[in-house]
Amino acid sequence: METEIYFLLHSLGIGAKYRGFRYLAYGIALCMEDEDYLLRVSKTLYPKIAQTFQVSSSCVERDIRTAISRLLDPRKP
Repeated sequence: METEIYFLLHSLGIGAKYRGFRYLAYGIALCMEDEDYLLRVSKTLYPKIAQTFQVSSSCVERDIRTAISRLLDPRKP
C-alpha cells in the first residue's frame, strides 16, 4: 500500500524532497485504515503523525501545507 500512496503523491506533483511528503503518505495510510481520522484532523490525525515522526503537531501541519502549496504554485522552488 505504501508504494501506491507514494505513486499517487508523485503523480499529483508532490516531490519526496519535502518532509510533508512523508507526513502526507503516513496520514493517507492512517485514514485508509480508519476513516474517523478525517473527522478530526487537527485533534487526532496530526498528533498521531507527530508522535510517529517525533515532531510537533504544528510542524506536521506546516510541512503538509508547504508541500501542498508548492504543488499549487509551481513558481516556488
